[in-house]
Amino acid sequence: MGLHTFQRRWKRIQARRRRRSGQDPANHNVTNCIAFSNAADGFLDNSQPGNFFLARNTAWNNAGVGFKFATAIATLKNNIAAGNKGGEASLSSSQTSSGNSWNIGEMWSNSSFKSVDSSTVTGAGGSSGKIVGSNFLLPISGKQLAPPLTGQIARGALSD
Repeated sequence: MGLHTFQRRWKRIQARRRRRSGQDPANHNVTNCIAFSNAADGFLDNSQPGNFFLARNTAWNNAGVGFKFATAIATLKNNIAAGNKGGEASLSSSQTSSGNSWNIGEMWSNSSFKSVDSSTVTGAGGSSGKIVGSNFLLPISGKQLAPPLTGQIARGALSD
């Protein structure tokens, strides 16, 4: 069984996601990542087996569901979902969810963030490949449910 770890990643373009059916399950740790403006869902298990741990991630402005887990066993903590057209979260009874925006009874919208201008994170990045810090998806309230914006630019699937 493998382990995939993703930290401080930004995902903008809906990418082809390979299924791992018939293969050994891989566990996934996804922390301090954002999934935004995707043509489908933000974070999802894509019918993959294995254990997923998601903490301090933000799903914003996706055409589908922000966080969608039906097959894998997932633990979701301190994540934010806002402005996703298919809903904020769709979880099976196998999932554990606590401290997330949909658990704490607050509705998050564009006005909950200092900036929703994605142009600050969609460019080529600096010489180090890192995104220059900005207010993109930084909560106005100062709550630290989601990541501060410094990290590598990553486009494509969260899992292989």
